[in-house]
Amino acid sequence: AALRRIAEERRRGWSLGYTVSGHVTTPANGERGTVIWTPDTTVRVDDRELGLSGVFYVHTVNYRGSRGAGTSTRLGLMRPEDLVFAEEMQA
Repeated sequence: AALRRIAEERRRGWSLGYTVSGHVTTPANGERGTVIWTPDTTVRVDDRELGLSGVFYVHTVNYRGSRGAGTSTRLGLMRPEDLVFAEEMQA
């Protein structure tokens, strides 16, 4: 219970969001094609302005606009170490 409470407090006290152009991106593994931004995935962030570098968990995605120019996606990110939602099952 303590780990879960600590993670919840950390999530409440820290947020990171980016607005990106469009609703899709290229796969990080080098495969061809496109993938749609979606929750419950991870994304690599290299933000020199904020001094952040690493892999972050995508917990929210808000799409703006529709096909064509002017579309954007707002990504809400979390630190992976804050992904404690429930206690591990213990006997």
